[in-house]
Formats: sequence, C-alpha cells, structure tokens
Amino acid sequence: MTVKISTGTRNKIAGINPTKITNGTFEAATTGWAGTSATVALTGGGDGANGTTDSLTVTGSGAAGYAGLSTPLTLKCGHLIYFSCYFKKGSGTNGQIEIGTSAGAADIYDSGSITDAAWTKYETWFTVPGTVGDTDEIYISLNTDADAVTQLYDEVVVTSMSRSVQDLFRGGQLEFYSGLQPSSPDDAPTGTHLLSMKNGTAGVTFDDASSGTISKASGETWTGVGIADGTAGYCRLVTSNDTGGSSTTDERIDLSVATTGADVNFGSTAWTTGATQTLTVFTVTMPAS
Repeated sequence: MTVKISTGTRNKIAGINPTKITNGTFEAATTGWAGTSATVALTGGGDGANGTTDSLTVTGSGAAGYAGLSTPLTLKCGHLIYFSCYFKKGSGTNGQIEIGTSAGAADIYDSGSITDAAWTKYETWFTVPGTVGDTDEIYISLNTDADAVTQLYDEVVVTSMSRSVQDLFRGGQLEFYSGLQPSSPDDAPTGTHLLSMKNGTAGVTFDDASSGTISKASGETWTGVGIADGTAGYCRLVTSNDTGGSSTTDERIDLSVATTGADVNFGSTAWTTGATQTLTVFTVTMPAS
C-alpha cells in the first residue's frame, strides 16, 4: 500500500493553529485593515495587549464606524473556526466586535456592547455557513461608538479547528493522474491529469471512522469524466481550495491506482477523454503501528 499523507495533513491532525489573518497583532502597521466611517491607526506607547507595543485604534469619523479587513477572509464552508480578539475601552463609551457574511454584519457573532477598561479577551467558535465544498467570505468588524471617539483592539486571531480527515476533506475531490506518484504529496502533481472525481457536482464526504478506517459516504456516487487519454497511476485527495502546486500547508493524501492490489482499484485503468469513471469503494486507514 502506498498511501502518502502531506505535511499539511499531518500537521493539522497533530495540531497546528496558524491564524488566517496576516496582521492581527498590529506590531508594525495597520496593513490589511481599513476604516468604514472611521480612521485606523497604531496606538503605540507599549500599551498593547499582553505587553506588546502596539494595538489598533479605531476612531469614529462623522458617526459610529468600524475597522475591518481590507480583504474578507475566505474560509471553507462547514469548517469549525476559532476567533479571539482583545478589547480595551478608549475615549468612547463602548465598542463592539461583530463577525458576519457581509461587511458590518453580525449574523455569525456579536459581542454586544463592551466597555472593559483593561485589555479583555473575547472569543467564540463558529461553523462557516454555506454549502459543503464551497468557500464563504467572512467579515470582521471592530467598532467604535461615535464621531471622534476611539476604541482599541489587539491580537486578532482566526484559526480553523478542523482536525480529522473527515473534516479536512469534506467537500473535496479526487484528482487522477497517469504515471507514478510523486515522492511526496507536498510536491506538485506529475503525469497527465486524467479526470476530477466528485459526488456528482458536489464535493465528496465521508462516513464516521470505524477501527481507524474512514470510507466514502455510503449514499454518495463518486464519478468523473475523462479530460485526457491515459493510464491511471495514482490519485490525490485534495480540499476544495488546493493550490495545485508544491505546498507544505495544503491538506492532501496520495494513493496508488491499479486494477488490483492498489489503494484504489478499477476494472480498467486505461481511460479515455469523455468516458465516465465511477468509484464505488474508497477507504483510508490510519495504521495502528
């Protein structure tokens, strides 16, 4: 058996929590954040949360306003997300933290009115809404309550808490190629790309694991239509937003393909353009030793 698991998959299963926000610490600039009816600036003075130097000052402009990410976060639908942010009252009466599916919205999370005089951590967990296999844009709003008054925010963190193979690859797909497997799933795929396989037009999902083995959801039909002629040699299980190139962060699993004795077996592996291939059995086993 030649199941190969990428570094990204192993790290997620073992436990890694990279934040999805590139500048949530505000230690050098306000890069990535913009004001709506507000201006944003670094507080400075060594008064950041947890003894850090800087934090984000949000000042109302003309009325109440907020700071938000210049580009919304694109997250995988159905994944569990952890969010945290520190707040400290500035010159205004109160602040507010909101998370939503549109700018300034709070359909996912609303801290309500917050008035803490010292740095206080606010946190929540939520599941990204939308169709499994898709992604959704998520917006964060750090609010100030009135014109010309300020509120302070720091240490904004957004991490995916999905850990299991079932969760990581929910809504993903199988990519089939000719030739031999790359030495590592971290490598870009080699050979001819023969077809992409999904559950109809939707991404694939898995039943609950049993005895360390996870299997194709029993009610799904996994099919793909050939886009090139060739002999299938291996397949790669990928997430819906896999970069396609070399990566040590993308979650991937590579498996051998043949007519017998491989990780994935078909009656014939000589595939042609336009022909539909169907996979009735698919399992991945986590070895006990």
